[in-house]
Amino acid sequence: MLSYLLPSLADTLFIALFVALCYGTPRLQLLSDAGIGWHIRAGEWMLQHHAVPHADLFSNVPSRPWFAWEWLFDVVIAWIHGLGGLNGVLAFSAFLMAICFALLLRWTLRRGAPLMTTLVFVALAVVASTVHALARPHLVTWLFTLVCWYLLEEKRRIWFIPPMVLVWANVHGGFLVAFALMGLSLVGGLCNTLMSPRSDRAELAKGFWRLGAVMATSFAASLVNPYGLGLYRHIYEYLGDPFIRQHNLEMQPLDLHSIGAKAFALLLLLAGLVTVTRYRQLRIAEALVLVFFVASALFSVRNVPLAAIVVTLTVAPLLREGREGTDALGGNRVGWLREFSQRMEAMESRARGHVWAIVFVVLTIVVCGNGGFLWGHPVIQAGFNPERFPLRAVEFLSQHPVKGPLFTNDAWGGYVIYREWPSLQVVIDDRHDMYGSNYMRDYLKIVHGEKDWEERLNATGAHAVLMAKDGTLARLLRGSSAWRMVYEDDQATVFARQ
Repeated sequence: MLSYLLPSLADTLFIALFVALCYGTPRLQLLSDAGIGWHIRAGEWMLQHHAVPHADLFSNVPSRPWFAWEWLFDVVIAWIHGLGGLNGVLAFSAFLMAICFALLLRWTLRRGAPLMTTLVFVALAVVASTVHALARPHLVTWLFTLVCWYLLEEKRRIWFIPPMVLVWANVHGGFLVAFALMGLSLVGGLCNTLMSPRSDRAELAKGFWRLGAVMATSFAASLVNPYGLGLYRHIYEYLGDPFIRQHNLEMQPLDLHSIGAKAFALLLLLAGLVTVTRYRQLRIAEALVLVFFVASALFSVRNVPLAAIVVTLTVAPLLREGREGTDALGGNRVGWLREFSQRMEAMESRARGHVWAIVFVVLTIVVCGNGGFLWGHPVIQAGFNPERFPLRAVEFLSQHPVKGPLFTNDAWGGYVIYREWPSLQVVIDDRHDMYGSNYMRDYLKIVHGEKDWEERLNATGAHAVLMAKDGTLARLLRGSSAWRMVYEDDQATVFARQ
């Protein structure tokens, strides 16, 4: 009975992350991206109209085609928002992160990794993920990447992958990760088959063709989306646009000055040491996957969490033969640490106290449904980060409506949509794939005050402008006779056309 009251390390990690992200200071980071604002409003529109939009809803050019490729996430998050407001959105995002890393810990241990090594790897993976920890649909891709790679590594229940891809393709464009994992596994499997003795090739070939069938079925499942094969074409055009890649911060290389980046660098260092010492245990498919994900993380910061998850689940279990005192991190060579690790592993094997994680989730649902209050005290008060978004300026716009549409920077557009749509439309937001590189070029020329900036601004049809107080465009508008300033604080300025 006691074992059902004792939380495992995975349960403890889940509770710690969930509580910290819901109730602690890190909650501000999850809502540091305004994109969730238009996700919520798009989902509300879909729930109301029982349809998926194919044209833009939020800007002043409603005829512009729009691939709402994350429509299923939008619907779910809008439903949650309707029940618990931003508190519910925060709690759901925290749940996705917490369950992802709790499963990473549990499954890494299940694959035979030493306890102390697993804790180090998972802790570094958690910290590394903070470089892109935002309340957005890519959190589902974190979780599904972990599940997909675990199923492929264990070579059991891989037929769960196609239905998962069916959901994934309607939640986030990151579903392509599943095909990268399966494709690299197929290449590795083919190499193993060709390099193995003839007596073993029949069995290996059977696994190869089985995975090929799973991959083909997954592709067919991914086509069950509102845009069919056109979704692939749209993703290709978006990711293949050099201008978008150059100017989208998420696609930029990792900034090594952040704590998350340093944790990822340390994770790669440890993984490299383990791989060098245990390379004989590394399968070809695993090596290909590691190279692919590490390279993608070095080229694009948003791939860092995916790489951290894959590296942990792949590399830490390479030490499974060293559990009796040859932990490559050196910990188990010390007597007391070895003894402590053995006691912890014994406790972990007996722990069944999942009830505590369930209690915290249920309690948080109750709190969110009660407006963030628990016994009359505010414990969850989610909101957009006031250091990143013009909360006071938009509140002014709410109380003193201006004639729209509104020109603002792309990072603020989603927040304006969340607060003021449909009464106020924007000229731009962070849906760069919809606006396209030509539109984004004109936008940047306006923001930076380049030649013909005013003509370009007029061409957008904007009747109001919300920009940073000290920005170039705000300075230029102060000197323009065609615009008058109607609001200013220490963060933002609002201009209206004369």
